[in-house]
Amino acid sequence: MSTLGVNFLYSKQLDIELFLPATAIGFLSVGVLNLNNMRDEESDRKVGKNTLVVQIGGKKAKLYHYFLVTFAMALVLVFALLNSFEFDQYLFLLAFIPLTKHLINVYNNKDNKALDPELKKLALSTFALSVLLALCLIFFFSDLIVNNS
Repeated sequence: MSTLGVNFLYSKQLDIELFLPATAIGFLSVGVLNLNNMRDEESDRKVGKNTLVVQIGGKKAKLYHYFLVTFAMALVLVFALLNSFEFDQYLFLLAFIPLTKHLINVYNNKDNKALDPELKKLALSTFALSVLLALCLIFFFSDLIVNNS
């Protein structure tokens, strides 16, 4: 919502396409929380903490996690395609490398406690995607200004 709010503050209009990257970053942020709950599933269950992971179980929580991360990646890609990004504006795809590695690590994981290092990786990958996408958009808008002058 902050992304859309700041854009509205300056442009005085609501750009529907911005829901795509905003939702993508939201999905990745929820992915961090979900991963934390996956890591703590056993202890949460013992103390009666009723997280989503405790309610649906570890296997479904993994599927939910895959959904969050892969759809986030897809939403950003669709956003770039809808906005006709040039080849050099796909720099944000570099963030897909650690995100893909993260998904592989989560898939191969058998011990929930071993997910702890993945929390930092997912959080940093989310930040990297945000920064790289912002840089791509800055270059996109600066190209528009230069080409229209």
